[in-house]
Amino acid sequence: MGRCLPICTDLSSLRKVILRALTEKQILILKEIEQNAGLSITSLLNKISREKKIPLSTLKLGAKILKELNLISVNLHGVRLTDAGLLLLSLLDSPHSSTEHGASQMRPLRERASGCRPGNAGSKHPACQRQAPCDSPAGETG
Repeated sequence: MGRCLPICTDLSSLRKVILRALTEKQILILKEIEQNAGLSITSLLNKISREKKIPLSTLKLGAKILKELNLISVNLHGVRLTDAGLLLLSLLDSPHSSTEHGASQMRPLRERASGCRPGNAGSKHPACQRQAPCDSPAGETG
């Protein structure tokens, strides 16, 4: 607790693994969910299919896999990215996904994924209270 994730130093290898593990269409679905949160999964996949000329069956299979991987959540209120999905998309979109960035540049990625500022003792969000910012020494919070 209070320690950074090991991804705070170099994302290039992790980014390569993600790009190898997910298809272009699955990544497209994640990006579209981020931009259209709240739509039903059916509406969203139909929209993507129409706009990008991708077979609906291909998109349905991709969405099913993303759901099984716990990267998306589907319920009565629509489809949304889970925290894991947000983190993954942040890693893919990160302009700092090379070895040239410093640990302090990683803070926006984790804020986007958790919706809070790590190490924020005044926050009511449990993840904010227990995680130190990446540029803090391990074990220190706030």
